[in-house]
Amino acid sequence: MKTQKGISTIAGITIFVVVAVFTFGGVFAYEYYLEKNEQKTEGDQNTEPTACTMEAKVCPDGSSVGRAGPNCEFADCPLVDETAGWKTYSGNGFSFKYPSDYKSQEIPTDSPTGLSINLPRGNTIVHEINNAIININLPDDCMFSSSALEDKNMLSFIETKKINGINFYHYINYKSMSEYLGGYCGMSAGCWHHDVYRTFYNGKCYEMAYDRSDRVFYGVDEYRGATQEEMNVPEVFDQIMSTFKFTN
Repeated sequence: MKTQKGISTIAGITIFVVVAVFTFGGVFAYEYYLEKNEQKTEGDQNTEPTACTMEAKVCPDGSSVGRAGPNCEFADCPLVDETAGWKTYSGNGFSFKYPSDYKSQEIPTDSPTGLSINLPRGNTIVHEINNAIININLPDDCMFSSSALEDKNMLSFIETKKINGINFYHYINYKSMSEYLGGYCGMSAGCWHHDVYRTFYNGKCYEMAYDRSDRVFYGVDEYRGATQEEMNVPEVFDQIMSTFKFTN
């Protein structure tokens, strides 16, 4: 009997302890939840929306945008197509756009393979080059970087450049020294400087070039040296190149 009584006592104590643990644990968890919920509510009440100033930024297209967001930053301006309204040349398997107010002519005149465009400073040519224009061995003489082919073609390789998804090779005057420019530097108009971009596609070589002189004509047989700004490649040439694409 004593043994059974002892067991009953131990069982009673165990049940009491378990019930007490669950009871106190539940009370503690409930109080913790209430405290966190009160803190969150107070935080939400103290958070006020940011009031941005009523400033406006004028975008290139003439529209305006205001400040917005938690940092009150100006919203992005609408994208502007800077070539909108330009003419489009299409022929010989490629097309590109150029300013409508620039003078242009197809070259060569007897069997055109592209277009020559007069820029404010210099001249741009976009065309297919072949043996009817220059003596060229395709594809080696179209895109090259070896010194032997630089010597042969009188162009210095600078870099490869992706234009509108097309890989072009960029060249400049051979070694960028006047003694390599031949008869061009012996003329009163000075030396001609070239930026040439070439790519090879469907067995043909295509070229976009910008040519300009290091001297500026300002009177009857009168020239002055071009400034560095005048010698730089103009932005409009890069814009013309960015519109080049193949059509076949």
